[in-house]
Amino acid sequence: ESVLVCAPTGTGKTLVADWVVEKALSEGKEVIFTAPIKALSNQKFRDYRTLFGEEKVGLVTGDLVIRRDAPCRVMTTEILRNILLLGEELPNLAAVIIDEIHFLDDPERGTTWEELLIYLSPEVQVVGLSATLANQEEFASWLESVRGRPVRVVEEHRRAVPLSFRIASREGGLLDPEDMRGFHKGWQRKHGE
Repeated sequence: ESVLVCAPTGTGKTLVADWVVEKALSEGKEVIFTAPIKALSNQKFRDYRTLFGEEKVGLVTGDLVIRRDAPCRVMTTEILRNILLLGEELPNLAAVIIDEIHFLDDPERGTTWEELLIYLSPEVQVVGLSATLANQEEFASWLESVRGRPVRVVEEHRRAVPLSFRIASREGGLLDPEDMRGFHKGWQRKHGE
């Protein structure tokens, strides 16, 4: 089944993607990992090259093409969409991992994600990753109707790495909210309202 993995940063979404890549490679299949920007694609290429071996991983962005025929290819989302629009055959493709799938909602670039999901062969498993997708069930329902296959939603709400809040000012620097309150009261006394 296809799956949407919706969880805060640091809770293991990448492990799901890594498992899908490992599974596809062990079965002699191909897998594509897409990211919205070249920097993320380059980082994932380096990570997968280390995990799975240089000969098994390729990179295709607007700037670089390295091992375009590797069984695991990392590319920007636009590149995969263009491959699909050009009608390139991908007969051995088992899965496509779409990092930051919530970009589908982006007013300028969202159509790229939409077209990719529409033109991708229905037999290909889609693994969508997002830390910020708010309407998971609605999105999964749309994806099921477009792809003609079941889509599971996996959610995690607990943060593995807690957020901490800081407030910055020129005079006070970077302070936690309580320290900023004290700093601000002193600043107000000195400088007035």
